[in-house]
Amino acid sequence: MKNVPDEMIHEINVVLSQGAEKHGADSYKTRSYVQDYQKLLQHAQAWEHGVKREDESHCHSMAHVIARAILIWKRDLETEVAK
Repeated sequence: MKNVPDEMIHEINVVLSQGAEKHGADSYKTRSYVQDYQKLLQHAQAWEHGVKREDESHCHSMAHVIARAILIWKRDLETEVAK
């Protein structure tokens, strides 16, 4: 049994890929944690208010939440390694 279904992983990857195409592959490095966290909360609130899929990506709102969390975590890990 897989812990995370392939469909969910696929949507998270779509969100990350679309973001990289739209803003640049390393754009997450130039944003503050606060900016990414605010976006994460916006997507969570959209989901809470009934927005299941985002208009632009057609992906689930929670895929956007998870993608933002991954970017925050990735930058945090890269900062730890750089120390």
